[in-house]
Amino acid sequence: MSRLNPVPFFDASAPVGPGCSCAASTFFGAWRARGGGIRSQEFPTLAVDTTTGPNRGNVYLAWNEVDGTGVNGTDIFFSRSTDGGLTWSKKKLINRSGEQPTHDGDQFEPAMVVAPNGTIGIIYYNREFDPQNELMGLSLATSMNGGVFWTTQLVSNTLFPPPLTAVAGLVRPAGGGFATACGNFDPAVALCYMGEYNGIAADANSFYISWGDNRSRIGARADPDVFFTKVPVP
Repeated sequence: MSRLNPVPFFDASAPVGPGCSCAASTFFGAWRARGGGIRSQEFPTLAVDTTTGPNRGNVYLAWNEVDGTGVNGTDIFFSRSTDGGLTWSKKKLINRSGEQPTHDGDQFEPAMVVAPNGTIGIIYYNREFDPQNELMGLSLATSMNGGVFWTTQLVSNTLFPPPLTAVAGLVRPAGGGFATACGNFDPAVALCYMGEYNGIAADANSFYISWGDNRSRIGARADPDVFFTKVPVP
């Protein structure tokens, strides 16, 4: 078992079938509220390069983490193992806002896949475009060299609010902060949550991406929907 700061743990297993060496992982996260009161469980995302390229066998891990400075909220970090999970690289920041110390924004809930050509794709909610740290979009970070260099792009065609703000019509209270007039359709689960269910898959040509999105409304309530898009694999 190897430990990655701050919370993930990784267990490498023995081979479980002919020609197949698989891995099991156990993670211990903590409930944290993003700006606007979003409940978000810190689920790391794990992928393995099974291609025939130079990075075959690499194990990749990404997660969101509070940056510790109180400036940039939560950021998306990445680490890789080239020896089956025995050792791990120093964590690498992959979202842009962490490189802008004057900008306060949350990035959270990553999901990852490795395309057949070895390109890594990680999607995540991204608030770097809103100085109020409220509206969010969905971004895609890609790396074509095993996680050494990254590029990012916004893949949602608009920004959208968390549910609590959506139902209040994007009107912030006079004293600042977030509107909290009403919650999700399942307030017994949590007043404000995004679901932690974003998904990404890939074939030789495209990344296929799905995410929860709050741009729509039904009357006075937010109407969270599942959105889908595909993006060419570089």
